[in-house]
Amino acid sequence: MFQVREQHPYTTEVLTLTGPFDRRITLGIQILILLAQKTGQSQLILDFSNITSIDSHNFRKFFRWYANMKSNQVEVSLVKPQEPIWTQFHVWHASELVQIYSSLEEATWNTTAYT
Repeated sequence: MFQVREQHPYTTEVLTLTGPFDRRITLGIQILILLAQKTGQSQLILDFSNITSIDSHNFRKFFRWYANMKSNQVEVSLVKPQEPIWTQFHVWHASELVQIYSSLEEATWNTTAYT
């Protein structure tokens, strides 16, 4: 019997965040990254188009934590930050730790599967 098995090099999860980026969101994203490691997700895209403000302490805390987790093969990307938040990303050098894209299409260009 002829069988075909399709494999995708990436499994992508897109999360649209709304409201302030604070301690609560930071903890939630950390949990999602840990779950992604267990389920084989390899790309987590955070849609920042509806983020209204960022608590700098928790944002930096999240990226320090993520830098330590980076060796576990879960790639985190940010998409569509609003202008005031985009400016803060540059000040904090966030683009040195994660990819920042202007659109979801740009972020998922090289991936073949979405969840």
